[in-house]
Formats: sequence, structure tokens, C-alpha cells
Amino acid sequence: MGLAPYGTDTYCELIRRLATSKNGSFRLDLDYFQALGSNQGMQVKEDGTVELARISRIGWSSCLARRASLTARSRSATWILRFAMQHVFEEVFFDLLNALHRQVPARTS
Repeated sequence: MGLAPYGTDTYCELIRRLATSKNGSFRLDLDYFQALGSNQGMQVKEDGTVELARISRIGWSSCLARRASLTARSRSATWILRFAMQHVFEEVFFDLLNALHRQVPARTS
């Protein structure tokens, strides 16, 4: 996400609604993502190609599209969205990492 540093936090709250973590648990808002069952997800075809199931619902893309239409379609709008996605990913990642560290603390010599 090389362009993320050029963005602002305009969409962070929107992205936080899609994916959140708290005390080491991770949650996707299923209004925007569909759960995968045991026979869904990744399928390897006979020719060796891999097909991935669609995990996002129409609501996710339409939600972002509505927001994007409010912002001028420019390079800066892309940077703003990339910033928000990178920022929220880091929040979730480090929350999960900190929870893991609490469960398995580093050894001190």
C-alpha cells in the first residue's frame, strides 16, 4: 500500500465498521461479507487454476461507492481509501498480536 501515507483518515470509521477487533477477537460485519461454509472458499479446478468464492456482499461495494461519489474521483480519493484500509488493518493486526503476546509472553533471559 505504497500510496497509503498520502491519504487522510476520512474513511477510517467506515472501514472500522467492516472489520473490527477487540481483546484479541476479530469480527467481520456480515452485512458486508458472507460467511464461508465447508464447501465454499477455494476450489482447485481440473486444469490447476484456483477459483475463489466471492466473500463480499453487494452492500460493501455499494457503501464504498456511495462514499467515493461524494469525493471527487481523483488520485487523492484513492489515497484516502488506501490510507483507511491500511490504518484499520494495522489496528486489527496489532490488537490480535498484542492478545497473542498476552497469552504467550516473550521469555526473558
